[in-house]
Amino acid sequence: AADANVATPYDKSSAPDLEEQEAVEVEMEEPTSLSRAETLATKPMTKREREREAIVEALKRNAGNKRKAAVELGISERTIHRKIIEYGLADNLKA
Repeated sequence: AADANVATPYDKSSAPDLEEQEAVEVEMEEPTSLSRAETLATKPMTKREREREAIVEALKRNAGNKRKAAVELGISERTIHRKIIEYGLADNLKA
């Protein structure tokens, strides 16, 4: 009698024969140019890239309001102002 807690050798006679299985055809789509989001998803981002992207997205969600974006990100207004200059985002903001 086999003990339920003891591993037994694999019974190959019950395994399906791979040669007898039906072949499955897979249609591949032609590669297309990737969108910016897809490109970002396929390539790991550096810490600087992630930080810049977080600031850009927070500013977008807050209509360019630096104070609200800073609160959302949990950083000071001084820090977001410094980061905007550091990442060259000042030109993208409304005056």
